[in-house]
Amino acid sequence: MTDFMSKADAEAYLRRMLPIATADNPKYRSPGSDVETRWITKSIAFESPPGGGAPTVSMIEEILEYTNGAVGPPGAHTARFSMQDMNVTLRTDSTDVTDKGEKAIGIIFNCKAGPCVDSNYKGDVSKAPWTDIYIQDKDMREAILKAFQTLAGP
Repeated sequence: MTDFMSKADAEAYLRRMLPIATADNPKYRSPGSDVETRWITKSIAFESPPGGGAPTVSMIEEILEYTNGAVGPPGAHTARFSMQDMNVTLRTDSTDVTDKGEKAIGIIFNCKAGPCVDSNYKGDVSKAPWTDIYIQDKDMREAILKAFQTLAGP
């Protein structure tokens, strides 16, 4: 697993590797849905608070929806949150499955106290108690989880 010497190293790794990791994701299907989706991270940015500490993360994802194999117009999801407000862990409880029938696995960011994620899902603005990223590739998922945990600090 990748070790990060600093938060700056972890940020540089995430800026470079998170879009690559999600670009390789398969299509996912939720139970009872006829639509398959792919969530692809287009960008991730970090803002460090004055005096140091855990950064604020801003992510932009493209959402591709497939019905009967045909892709519709892309949608968007943005999420913004402070790493100091988050518990960052592996997500294995999703009921979504890949287009090959494998369980969706990723990283989940749970707010420590109340909704703390500024979210915009296809124009619907909300304050959410969590957000996540699916990353099916085990090695990439473990390294990306470690990078986010480095940002969250002890």
